[in-house]
Amino acid sequence: MGRYKGSVLIPLLVIMVICAGCAVFATHLISVNSKQSLGLRKHLESRLDSVNHLNNVSRLLKQSGHDANELPLDVASYITGQEKFTVDQADILVTSVSVFHPANKYVKTAASYILYPWIKQLPSAAVVSARTLPAAANIMSNSLPVTPSILSAYSNDMKTWFLSAPDAVTTLPEPIADCAMLDKYSQGAFVVETTCTISKGQVVGSPAHPVLLIVRQSNFSMQDNSQFWGILYQSAVTKNDLSRISVPDTSAIYGAILIDHKLSPVSHVNVIYHPDILTKLRAHPSLQLHHRVPGSWRDFE
Repeated sequence: MGRYKGSVLIPLLVIMVICAGCAVFATHLISVNSKQSLGLRKHLESRLDSVNHLNNVSRLLKQSGHDANELPLDVASYITGQEKFTVDQADILVTSVSVFHPANKYVKTAASYILYPWIKQLPSAAVVSARTLPAAANIMSNSLPVTPSILSAYSNDMKTWFLSAPDAVTTLPEPIADCAMLDKYSQGAFVVETTCTISKGQVVGSPAHPVLLIVRQSNFSMQDNSQFWGILYQSAVTKNDLSRISVPDTSAIYGAILIDHKLSPVSHVNVIYHPDILTKLRAHPSLQLHHRVPGSWRDFE
């Protein structure tokens, strides 16, 4: 009987030793995995903090117009390079940024950002139309009659010809209920979808701060002794729309007019072409587009 007892105890002891070893190994494995998980979590948190930091730098870059002199010193120090290009007399800036995580110097995130004008093409004439201007319309430019003509630079989509990002026409301009909301202090881009009337003596924009006014599917008129500084863009759903533009001889649009539809033959237009006004409008801070250059995002360790 004692012999059988011993023969049973020995395997049990072996099993217990094995189990104990397994328990120690499992505990060690759990400890290692926990440390690795903690390390991975901290690493991911460092990366997330670095990404958030870079996004914040991007926001400040946009606000400053990529001008390092307008940035806080610590933010300006993240700029590693800047290139300037000129296309059709428009300035395009590419700024490279590299950000270290404040608590982990081994984690770095970098990207390049581009800043460019929303207005891609400046009108080269007082009136640019996608359709032949009606002979019956009275259209005066710099006190001279405008010969009915058609824009030869393109034939289909004025927004694509005129704007760098045509889809932004629904999001970038400030929507207004009517044109009575505009005055000489207005600047930037606005869009109105009802009849736009510039009242007697009303001044919209200024030589220093012209405006881009998009009038969609509606008539535009100016009363006596009123002024409009900038670009009037009368847009329609179809090119056969017959919206009207009425500007008396005692008033004027100083800048240019864009029309992407068939103009009403009863229109009366007085426009003074001002290339310098158009250039100022294109350079307005609120009309600059800012985004990350595709493929420029980089992570370093």
